[in-house]
Amino acid sequence: MTEQTSSNEPALASQLMPPHPKADWLLSMLVSFANELSLELGVTINTGGAIISGTLIGGKTYLVELSEVFAKANGEQAVNDALSQGILRNQNIYETDETPALPPAYIHLRNARFWAPDGESLAATQGFLWRARLSEVSGFSIGGLEPTD
Repeated sequence: MTEQTSSNEPALASQLMPPHPKADWLLSMLVSFANELSLELGVTINTGGAIISGTLIGGKTYLVELSEVFAKANGEQAVNDALSQGILRNQNIYETDETPALPPAYIHLRNARFWAPDGESLAATQGFLWRARLSEVSGFSIGGLEPTD
């Protein structure tokens, strides 16, 4: 038996579309919720032998925050503004209407940090925005790691 949504409920991509064939279905669902419902959740990711921990955010949020980084960057303001606006022009790929969105292909983190196997954060002072292909994630856990400073 399959689950159906009532005609009054918006259809979520995570309910209708299968995940990327190489992506974990549960992580793909969480990323869909971040993209579609603005879910933010602490996660720790294993990918390519690295451990990255931060807050899962939606793709649109990631692009908005990344555009702010470029707008405030050192350099010529006209170039910064052009980069920032170029990034913002692409945020519409995360806006859905009545049709189901495609399964997510990327995962986005805010305040991300790389962690060494001994539990030490490799980021000097603060976290950063991070993006990776969802199909490259080999494992994850709910909850973020925090520096012990």
